[in-house]
Amino acid sequence: MFGAIVILSGCTNGTDPISETNNILTGTYIASGAVGIMMTTDPTIDLLALGNDFEVTLSEDETMSGIFLAVDPDGEGTHVFDLGGKWEIKQGVVQLSPDDVDSFLHDMVFEIENGALFGELTKDDPLTIRLVRQ
Repeated sequence: MFGAIVILSGCTNGTDPISETNNILTGTYIASGAVGIMMTTDPTIDLLALGNDFEVTLSEDETMSGIFLAVDPDGEGTHVFDLGGKWEIKQGVVQLSPDDVDSFLHDMVFEIENGALFGELTKDDPLTIRLVRQ
């Protein structure tokens, strides 16, 4: 039985694969690039060009902080959403879970693509967000 324990502990090499993934993903991400924040309606609306901003910091302890500055496309005001909350990796995708239970982010998952996070929301107002690590 002792030999099996040695073999098993040797297989894990004392590391936790989830923690290693979290370490790779930790950092500050901003909406950027050709996609940035797009409302994928017809016609498509570039929300970054309208002044929207999205910045989130993912910490190793799976907490997150940041803001989403949303400028109404119809010019009816600006809203600032606090992105404080938790984040986690589930089945290879990143889930951002702000403390604000009404946040659209609860309905969105982000795929990891070349050091960036890419998410799509298809219900209500279709939206895509591409977050680039700083």
